[in-house]
Amino acid sequence: MGKILVKPEVCIGCHLCEIWCTVAHSKSKNILKAFLYEKPKPLPRIIVEERLPLTFALPCRHCLEPDCVFACISGALSKDFETGRVIYDKLKCVG
Repeated sequence: MGKILVKPEVCIGCHLCEIWCTVAHSKSKNILKAFLYEKPKPLPRIIVEERLPLTFALPCRHCLEPDCVFACISGALSKDFETGRVIYDKLKCVG
């Protein structure tokens, strides 16, 4: 499996790393099939954060039992067991 080298100084927040990471972790390895037909939808393991004026990519593995969700004291992180995604609610975040 390849790796994505993140260079925060040149990140423009285009989310292409998220898209290609999703395709790389899909069953079909095909961009159209991955997004249109696969069930469950494949998950990216990298997420672009946008905190203007900065954008940067952060790794997320969408773990089966994510420690980050259990450690979050405000409940801002949760696990959607239907999709397998770790979800962030910025309205609940205290950090």
